[in-house]
Amino acid sequence: MPNTLTELLRRRLGEVGSLTRTSEATGVNMASLSKFFRAKQTLQLNSVDRLLGYLNIECRAVRRKA
Repeated sequence: MPNTLTELLRRRLGEVGSLTRTSEATGVNMASLSKFFRAKQTLQLNSVDRLLGYLNIECRAVRRKA
């Protein structure tokens, strides 16, 4: 299991197989998506939001004990 959201996104993008299809479906710029996948660039949060929906990744807050 990936330790970070970044690791999870990169793993799931690899599983989807087509960055072009992902870019077209989400509206995330292909160059940005490719650079993110190759760990050359980060993504803006609005792009992450669109990817989470497309990749069926759910984020939720968890309360931790102090």
